[in-house]
Amino acid sequence: MKVTVKTGKLSLYIPIPNAVLFSRPAAKLVEKSVGEDGDLPPRSMEKILKELKRYRRKHGKFTLAEVESADGTRVKVEV
Repeated sequence: MKVTVKTGKLSLYIPIPNAVLFSRPAAKLVEKSVGEDGDLPPRSMEKILKELKRYRRKHGKFTLAEVESADGTRVKVEV
């Protein structure tokens, strides 16, 4: 996964290995921090990451999110 942040003068690139992103411990960590209010059913984050991994294997790299603010800051997340 690649996270790119661009502002007027600053460009930041953060590579995150897909093995870290698609691991079971990562899913449990995200589920634990996000699902405290009961928003996520148990093991749902693990299923979501599994589907992302399957989609990437079949179709290759894709953009997961791309956001641009009013002041020109851009954030792009590619898997």
